[in-house]
Amino acid sequence: MTHPQFRIDTLHQRSDELGRRINRSRLLTDEPGRHESANEGITLRLSRLSGDPSIERLAALEGRKAAEGPHLVAEVDGDVVAALPLAGGGFLGDPFRRTAHLLPLMRRRAAQLDAAPRRRGPLDISHRFA
Repeated sequence: MTHPQFRIDTLHQRSDELGRRINRSRLLTDEPGRHESANEGITLRLSRLSGDPSIERLAALEGRKAAEGPHLVAEVDGDVVAALPLAGGGFLGDPFRRTAHLLPLMRRRAAQLDAAPRRRGPLDISHRFA
């Protein structure tokens, strides 16, 4: 027969272990926690595949080749965790971080960039003299 306190201690240890497993599994899911997304510092920036090794790193983590051309890159607290090719291609996300919540934001920004008028040169003043 086992001592009652031993059973209680064992149950507490098992409960703690299950709590740690749940927290670890939440880190790998696509759903951001309510408190986490509010505290993240998210930065979107443009980048080229040739000038940014972080895009290659994301592609390697996903086991794919990165699309050529410009990408919209998402940084969370200074770390590049996602990239979206602007010329078409698949979303690249760090499989060890939550990134699914960034995709709608990145798609919206990419659409804004696509709709923005393009300048023809360093100083596009042709409309003044037309």
